[in-house]
Amino acid sequence: MKKAPIKVLILNLILAIAIPSLLSSCNNDSDSGTSPESISYFMSYDLGNSEFGKLFKESRYMELLDKNTEEDYLVFAPSDQAVLNAFDKDEISNFSQNDIDQFVGMHIVDAKSIDDNYTKEQYPTEATNLDGSHVLMTLVEVANSLYADGVKANLAKSTKSGKVYKVDKILDPDNVLDILSIDPKYSLFDYVLRRDIELDPFVKSLINDKDKKYTLISINNTDMDRYLKAKNLDNVKQMTDEDIKELTGKALALGHIAVKSDDHAYFTSYGGNNLKVDYIGGKYEINYADHDKNKSETSDSPKEELLKGLGKSLVRLAPSLIGDLFDF
Repeated sequence: MKKAPIKVLILNLILAIAIPSLLSSCNNDSDSGTSPESISYFMSYDLGNSEFGKLFKESRYMELLDKNTEEDYLVFAPSDQAVLNAFDKDEISNFSQNDIDQFVGMHIVDAKSIDDNYTKEQYPTEATNLDGSHVLMTLVEVANSLYADGVKANLAKSTKSGKVYKVDKILDPDNVLDILSIDPKYSLFDYVLRRDIELDPFVKSLINDKDKKYTLISINNTDMDRYLKAKNLDNVKQMTDEDIKELTGKALALGHIAVKSDDHAYFTSYGGNNLKVDYIGGKYEINYADHDKNKSETSDSPKEELLKGLGKSLVRLAPSLIGDLFDF
């Protein structure tokens, strides 16, 4: 039998040594749950101990951005100081899974949703988060930095799935009115709240002050129509000042209402109504504190529960509430 050339023997020896090592390395990457080419890998190992990094690892975006390595995302990672200026550690520890997903999602942009001109001519453009639920920021590119909400965001890492920028602020809309005005499902309640701001100086100061803590339970147009029908009104413009104050008073709570998974919290609305909030199976249930639970109305989709961070305020847009408040 003809002997194999010495070069072939050497090559086989090298492969015999190298392949197990390569397989072990691949398995280690697999065990870590992240691809080294993904944003998730960088967020886990380089920014994983930061306040935002810890929330990112707990969010649903961890797996999403790891799998979609062919997509192009922009992640704006706020500094620890920015996060702790907005929320103290106790508040962060009380975030539900939905709270975490919404907060992290505020800082992730699908680059395809951004006008290409912003990278070519420093053209300001409004970007939306991955859910497309609200305007996130205005971007202007300068060298390897972006100006997001007027604050310079420095490039930290380029990956196959996009770029990570570090920014010294929480990226949020200016106030709740911006959120409501963007989503057409809440246009009627948007009108109601704007009228109440004109009627009530306290509500005006609350909505316009980012340092104030409040929770707003918004009402979608379907339930607003039910309310108007029950009041024998044709449209929101026929609502009296008393109607406006009553409705907003039941939907606005003073303070930050944080509810852990499979837990509940009680709070009193601005109008003096005692409400109970449960967070069960990815849904919020909102009732009068003494209501029969069978009367509760819930949201079928966590995406309908849009938790937004507004400085030190949290605003929750929760649909299907008004049926409970007015006992239709």
